[in-house]
Amino acid sequence: MTGQENAETRVEEFTRDVDLGAIARALAERRDEILTRWTKAAIRQPFHEESAEPPNIESMFDGLVHLLVAAAPRSVDPPPPLNDPVLAHATRAHVQRRLEDGLRADEVAIEFRLLRQEIGRALRFQVGEATPTSDIIGAMLLIDDAIDGAISVALSSLDSYIEEMRAEVLGSAVHDLRQPLTAMRSSLGVAAKALGQPNKNLDLSAKAVRLAEAGTERLAMLVATLADASRVASGRVEVKGSQANLAQIVHAATDELGPAVARRVRLQVSVGLNVTGFWDPAHLTRVVMNLLSNAAKFSPEDAPIDVALESRGDSLLVRVHDAGIGLTAEEISLLFRRFARSQRVASRRKEGLGLGLYLSRGLVEAHGGRIWAQSAGLGKGTTFSIELPRHREAA
Repeated sequence: MTGQENAETRVEEFTRDVDLGAIARALAERRDEILTRWTKAAIRQPFHEESAEPPNIESMFDGLVHLLVAAAPRSVDPPPPLNDPVLAHATRAHVQRRLEDGLRADEVAIEFRLLRQEIGRALRFQVGEATPTSDIIGAMLLIDDAIDGAISVALSSLDSYIEEMRAEVLGSAVHDLRQPLTAMRSSLGVAAKALGQPNKNLDLSAKAVRLAEAGTERLAMLVATLADASRVASGRVEVKGSQANLAQIVHAATDELGPAVARRVRLQVSVGLNVTGFWDPAHLTRVVMNLLSNAAKFSPEDAPIDVALESRGDSLLVRVHDAGIGLTAEEISLLFRRFARSQRVASRRKEGLGLGLYLSRGLVEAHGGRIWAQSAGLGKGTTFSIELPRHREAA
């Protein structure tokens, strides 16, 4: 018999001959209160993002109540908690969703622990004196065992999730890195062939070399994106702060993207607005480039891209608005995850690792700022906003 089976057997022995019905009813009656208090406690945790949807653990709570109801009669011996199909499904669904939201396994475990605390608090004030102490203890043992099992699921799911993400990033990286490599090889082959002819075609050779150079720059950008995303994921972003001008940063970003994008950008700055602050120009240029590149990629070729700089207290706002394909609420909730690309974007066969917005969020947050997106719906364009404190020491 394994260690896990021994632990389950012990819980079955401790909860044998207890009546869980009163506990199940008490939790069901205070369901809304427990979930409300849990949500308030969860969003106060440092890993919760203001721009994210509020966390939801309703299905997990309902699974626990279902387990208690199923094992309520004294004549029924409770099964191992995660053998209950309703609770098992709710547990795995919550873990998977939170890992996709970017939480670590230990942060998911904190959410489960908070639920245990709120359930314990509710039972303390709700269960009457007529309820036998043995029933209360038996119920809490079963709930504790279920939540401990859920934490184990979070840890084991993390391993599977990491493997899936590793396979996904390798597949995306190989695909996107192969494109500029193929273009470079083809261009250099053309140049070599032109130079090897008796009457050397210098114009053709020069054009081919320029294409190869463009491929080199594209390749370098992809490698830099992967390296920076790795630093964001591990919390190793280094901000080299200095006095910087945000309007100049926008101009630098448009220059990097080339004339095709630059001629579409319309920068709006109020007269007399102070657009300076203590930032890392290289990082913020990268962020603005990502936003402008996306705006150009997902909007009509001749449509303008409006960039506005606004003041908000001691912070500066950057808004990038396009008249492109727009976003659904679900797509907005996924935007800043690693390798996130909606089905509509994937179907358009647009280049990209799906790391640009994830990287942008990490770089903005390293400055003590935040980034978010808004859209009125499909076909109605998108606005990305960045809020940056003017005075922030390097994080």
